[in-house]
Amino acid sequence: DALAAFDDCNVLTADCEWTAFPKEAKRRGIAWPWSRRRGKQAELYSLSLSGRVGDEVKSVGIALPLLDEERETLVTLLRRVGLIFHNGMSDLIWLHRLRLPIKLVGDTMVLPHLLDERSPLGLEVLTGIYTPMLPGWKEELWCERPRDVATWRRLLERNTNDAYATLLLAEALYAELKTRPEDERRNVLRLYARHQLRAIPMLAKVALNGVP
Repeated sequence: DALAAFDDCNVLTADCEWTAFPKEAKRRGIAWPWSRRRGKQAELYSLSLSGRVGDEVKSVGIALPLLDEERETLVTLLRRVGLIFHNGMSDLIWLHRLRLPIKLVGDTMVLPHLLDERSPLGLEVLTGIYTPMLPGWKEELWCERPRDVATWRRLLERNTNDAYATLLLAEALYAELKTRPEDERRNVLRLYARHQLRAIPMLAKVALNGVP
């Protein structure tokens, strides 16, 4: 029922939360579907979606794995709407593994780099530059699946915060793009839409099929 809030949306922002292994000496903390450390398999915990409905922003956090009826509702929505991610490559690796029909239409990590090649990559830093959001809003990564309702609420709140921040950042980036000269704007959009956004889903599938 919560997803019905997006009935009038054509584009949503999305974010995923998954296992973050504690950082060890000379090893990165990031994890992928094939990652395993100290006998623990990495897993996807949740997916969040945000969209502008009238003058309001609606955000929904979805705990995973899905029940059959939940999956059917989500798949119906995802077949209709386009999704904007921050670092879509990472999220798509996990979502493609679930065989969800994702239509990537934007990436708020890629676009700032096209506007300024010196741009930082982190979502928190970029929202501090382009939106009214103040630094310090992101919480620590999650190292294990929640085991009680209170912890699930905290994780889903973190997840929906990321999707909400991605929405504000996407809106700000497109507004910034409109201020650029027409030739620059056209060239950026051509490279962004025709090449980089098309490459990301293919690279995610390559990663899932033996070339991580």
